[in-house]
Amino acid sequence: MSKKRTITLFVFFMAIWLSIAIRLFSVQVWSKKSSVDDFGMKSLYQNGQRGNIYDRNGKPLVMSRKIIRPFLDAKLISDSDELYEKLNRHIKVSKADLREILKTGKRYLPLDCELSYEEAEKIKEQKIRGVGFKEEMKRIYPEGELSKSFIGICNDNVKTGIELAYDKHLSGKSVKITKQRDGAGRNIPSDFYLESVTKGSDVYLTIDKNIQYIAESVASSVQEKSDAKRVIIVVQSPQSGELLALASVEKNSGKTTKSDATPIVGSIFEPGSTFKLFTYAAALSQGVVKEDELIFCENGKYRIYNHEINDYEKKAMLTIREAFAFSSNIACAKISQRLSKDEIHSVIRNFGFGSLSGINIPGEEKGLMPRKWDPLTVVTVSYGHGISATPIQIVNAYSSIANGGYLLEPKIVKKIRSKDKIIYQSGKKVIRQVIDGKTIETLKEMLGDVVNYGTGRLSAVIGYRVGGKTGTAQKLDPVTRRYSKSEYISSFCGILPLDNPVFTIFVMVDSPKTGDYWGGTVAAPVFAAVASCVLNYMRIEPSDEVYLR
Repeated sequence: MSKKRTITLFVFFMAIWLSIAIRLFSVQVWSKKSSVDDFGMKSLYQNGQRGNIYDRNGKPLVMSRKIIRPFLDAKLISDSDELYEKLNRHIKVSKADLREILKTGKRYLPLDCELSYEEAEKIKEQKIRGVGFKEEMKRIYPEGELSKSFIGICNDNVKTGIELAYDKHLSGKSVKITKQRDGAGRNIPSDFYLESVTKGSDVYLTIDKNIQYIAESVASSVQEKSDAKRVIIVVQSPQSGELLALASVEKNSGKTTKSDATPIVGSIFEPGSTFKLFTYAAALSQGVVKEDELIFCENGKYRIYNHEINDYEKKAMLTIREAFAFSSNIACAKISQRLSKDEIHSVIRNFGFGSLSGINIPGEEKGLMPRKWDPLTVVTVSYGHGISATPIQIVNAYSSIANGGYLLEPKIVKKIRSKDKIIYQSGKKVIRQVIDGKTIETLKEMLGDVVNYGTGRLSAVIGYRVGGKTGTAQKLDPVTRRYSKSEYISSFCGILPLDNPVFTIFVMVDSPKTGDYWGGTVAAPVFAAVASCVLNYMRIEPSDEVYLR
């Protein structure tokens, strides 16, 4: 054999072995999604079922269900009319739509419908060329739209809300599955191989579905009656920081719709008089005022730093407690002048304003603090103007008054369970102590005054001691950058029962169009409606002292 021929044969056989090696490498390393080698081994990656979402009592809010979705292979279909005749018995699709779908010439064209296993089998029996089926997991909601607004959505293209925030826990883990085929290319029965798909963890929220239903129902009713842009209701346990209900309903194209959780954690607004509580907290803790001290309220009109401050209820001499109950801007402005810029700024920061609350919901905002703290800024901030906060910040700060002076991290998830093992259990997390116990007791009594004889009388719940504060704030016009004379935010935040607080409830009605716009007449009754239902549901014992509206 010549040397040249020997070299040629060597190169030929080396090329064969090299091609085999490349093929094996491609099958075993590169082809991750699905591959078939020469020995009848089939490898593919399969995602585990997504975890469920439950309320605090284990009631399912979101689950996953297997569905079958048919698809078409346009390359294998020659007659659209024949295909229509066969499919139309099981799937509602028009001839025109079918022709348009097939014109694309694509190999994978999913049809917008879901089939049961029985329906899919009937179509399979016809052996229609170019029709295939794909198993998918679909999120279903046993409680309908309840809580769906903040739980969010989950599909192949987008995730939002809780579905996004806890996606790494909810997602089923991808595992490699190996199937064998015999010499004829037939799959060996599944008993011969293992499919160990890992299901995602289940997430248990702090939300109580019954309280959530109450909040959503009341919010929807109020939005329709007042024709407001948005109504927000938040219910929190002040002792643990756990959120029991988050309801956000808005007007969209003339209809009432539930918006996502972003407005609760991400919409910033000037709180108005609900913010006065923190100015009084600063003044009382610093000892610059006494609750029974008299203060002159200027008969409703007061000019300071070339700025005029007005009170709706025109009063002359009031005690500090009475001034708070009647929500005097003038009294609050005068009290703020006894505090230094640093003192009032420090107290506001301590109550959590100007920083994230720590709740794990996408889209949370810090709120806006004044850029500069001149003397007039200190005055206007004292009664809730010139500063912006989020609903979650307001309700969490009021909860710190209710629980004895401790700012807690708000919680939305109670626990996360993987199979039979709890991998996360929420616990009370104290961020800081915000105020001393003696001042807390005074502030709670003052909140009770607001309900007993002040601006919040319509928030009273028969049989229970309630404490809270009204708020009415003009909205900034985004065009003129001036305060609007027609759009207001009405709010009320309250705690109950006042002797041993179990709930903190925040209500915000944004730009009501019918009736008036005062927090005491718009938001306070909403608080009472929610509170009475929640107290009844939770079977909370009435207070020793009964207050009637």
